[in-house]
Amino acid sequence: MSSDAKDILGSLVVPSSLQKEPKRTKKRKRPDGMSNEVFGLLNFSENDPVTLVPTHAANGGYKERPKLWRKQCREWELKECPVPGRKDSFKIKTWVPKNSDDSKLPDFNLNKITIPRNNKIAQCDGTWTKNETEYMLDLCEMFDCRFIIVADRYEWKIDGNRVERSVEDIKERYYKVTDHTITLGDDIKRTYVYDADHERRRKEQLSLFYRRCRKDADDQDRLVEERKRIEQKRKLKEKKEADKKAKKTQAIAKIPKSSSGRASPQVFDEDEIGLKAPDFGIKFPELKPGVSLRSKIMILPASGRKRRTEIIETAIKEFGISTHPIPTEEVTTRFNKLRSDILKLHDVRQAFQHTECELVALIKKFNETCPGSSLPKGVESI
Repeated sequence: MSSDAKDILGSLVVPSSLQKEPKRTKKRKRPDGMSNEVFGLLNFSENDPVTLVPTHAANGGYKERPKLWRKQCREWELKECPVPGRKDSFKIKTWVPKNSDDSKLPDFNLNKITIPRNNKIAQCDGTWTKNETEYMLDLCEMFDCRFIIVADRYEWKIDGNRVERSVEDIKERYYKVTDHTITLGDDIKRTYVYDADHERRRKEQLSLFYRRCRKDADDQDRLVEERKRIEQKRKLKEKKEADKKAKKTQAIAKIPKSSSGRASPQVFDEDEIGLKAPDFGIKFPELKPGVSLRSKIMILPASGRKRRTEIIETAIKEFGISTHPIPTEEVTTRFNKLRSDILKLHDVRQAFQHTECELVALIKKFNETCPGSSLPKGVESI
């Protein structure tokens, strides 16, 4: 059949001498003791996907073992190091490489600090005297300015009575008589000022914090949560007031002006100027598409307060109506309207009472401000 194809194609058939031989890739031999599944995970070339475990293709997929036997181990020796701050023969022993230079030994400089004495020591500050200040500075030199230890070992006596000095008192006196400086940015040096009063208040607050019981901690957490809620309510109220003010400004800007420059009278909707009356009553949920019960519409909204629910129940009992009637379509509509009207009348009565109280207060304030004057036209005394 191949000869028939050559006769048909004729010269279009490429000679076998010009045909390119396919590239043969060398297959890597699977190492002994390795399963076929693990061998299939190895990466053979750059075109293969990334394997689960990094491998080294040039070394059969294994990491090369470190050849430690070719390097000679370094020898160590226990050597004594002198201590510059000690006058006796005390030395510290440490492990160092054998035949190493002494300049590479660790520095065990335990020299004590030296506090310079100046004329400020003689200045008496309150109950501090020169001798007591010298005693305090000697202790600071002895204990390397560890003020807690200095306060613990402080045993200065006056007339046989021991003087009690706290850590803050010692630190305050120390930084006053010594010119202690601190380095700030750009190598600027400033004299360090120790605020002893602030440190005392800080420790007092810290002591109160650690002496709290579980009840105090719970009370504090509750107050923090209450503060967050108050802040959220305040921000929401400010946002509503800002929106209301913006609506009023936009409404006033829409008023057309006449040729005389005065605004012409025009009737605006209450919604445009943000003076819409509050919505009284109850807004009951509506049925969603699908299978549902009509009695679900009669359930009061969960956002209602317990006090308002009690008002509805009391009024329904006075009317002699069942609190759970048969939920037919007409009964459901009328029962929901009745409960909404009960709350609406209650809210209107409260609003009327508040308005009446405000009117009385305004009339009283007007009489105090303008005694003997008659009330404006249209306002009658209550």
